[in-house]
Amino acid sequence: MRVLISPWGDFRKWKVAKYTFSGKSLESRSTLPIMVDVIRPQETIIIVPDTLSSDFSSQESMWNSVKDEVKEFTNQLGVEDVKIIVVPGSGSFSNGSFFGNPMDAYMFLLYELAKELPLEIKEVHLDVTHGLNYLTFFTVRVVQELLGILSIRKGVVLKTYSSDPFVDGSVRHLRVNLIEEATIDPKPLSEFLEGKFLVNYSMDRVEFGEIARRLKAKELDLGRINSWIASLKHGLPLVFTTMYPQEGEVEGVLEDVVAKFLEGFNVGEGKVVRSISLGKDFGSLAKLYFQLRVLKDLKEMYNLPKDEASVEELLKISEEIFTGRIKHSTKVELDNVANRVEKTEGWVKLSEFFKNANPQVDPRNFFAHAGLEANLVEVKRNGELYLRYTKGKVRWGGKEEKAEKVIREILTSRRWF
Repeated sequence: MRVLISPWGDFRKWKVAKYTFSGKSLESRSTLPIMVDVIRPQETIIIVPDTLSSDFSSQESMWNSVKDEVKEFTNQLGVEDVKIIVVPGSGSFSNGSFFGNPMDAYMFLLYELAKELPLEIKEVHLDVTHGLNYLTFFTVRVVQELLGILSIRKGVVLKTYSSDPFVDGSVRHLRVNLIEEATIDPKPLSEFLEGKFLVNYSMDRVEFGEIARRLKAKELDLGRINSWIASLKHGLPLVFTTMYPQEGEVEGVLEDVVAKFLEGFNVGEGKVVRSISLGKDFGSLAKLYFQLRVLKDLKEMYNLPKDEASVEELLKISEEIFTGRIKHSTKVELDNVANRVEKTEGWVKLSEFFKNANPQVDPRNFFAHAGLEANLVEVKRNGELYLRYTKGKVRWGGKEEKAEKVIREILTSRRWF
């Protein structure tokens, strides 16, 4: 599947030029028609800032008016099947002034593309010819980040284009140039969530506090989610299967945060003030949601999350989600456990199969052995070998602690990295 993505500025000011691309030429006010004709994308996404609007009756009307104008323009170009994403912009223009955190555009675009980007993509064609400076930068960044996550499961090629510069009254014959082509390497989400989903930009502190108290995000188990995020980074298959987050819960929190963010829009005649900003963790949460979309087939295949998994399941999952040295070392550790454990009577601590096992949990062993630290893991074999993290307490820092608490501390503490 091919997807064409293009950030746009003020399309109303564009003039006709003759664009040449891949041996074809076409006169148009935009590169869009010739790109669609040559690339034949199954989906086309146009990204525009709300600063193009002159409708200041409400936030919803402002964004809808921009979408309607873009849709009318693309229809005039002969391209009817497009998706339009409006993002919050900043700056002062002839039509009005827009005040707010410029990073809101990046955060909101992450959210929208995390929802809209098809998982069947093989190629993304990114045309930056018409983009505003900051919107172009944010679009490139967002696309690269999301494709890095998508590449966990499949190879994706990103092709980036830009035309020759348009010089009014002079050159009107412009080439559309391929400026970069790259196969995207897998790059799972690595940022931990701290709960900073909204930030007070200019709202009354008491009013913002009331909005913050109503956030559903407080219901998220961030320690568990962060442990799962770490499982892909460090090659920890049993953490991956045990602590797998619920996609619907994450999606619900995203929608709730966006609703609260939009409450902070103050729209008046020729002026928009966004008194609430999207926090840094909102972007990470959007990437988490996209990662859950990408891995949904594994969730359904293995009925995740679940407390126990067979070595065979963990090997298959490791083959699917890990790469390079991490994949190799994880499979070696699983094989080592399988070779060591014979038939058991019910669940038995893995440490019983080691003569000189450390009596308390060692974080270095946790990472060195793909999360299969002998004190934390229990095994059961009656033919097939199953693993789980112990339901009992373990020795940690001189005290008896629950295993999940210890795992969370190991994975989210900076002292081990």
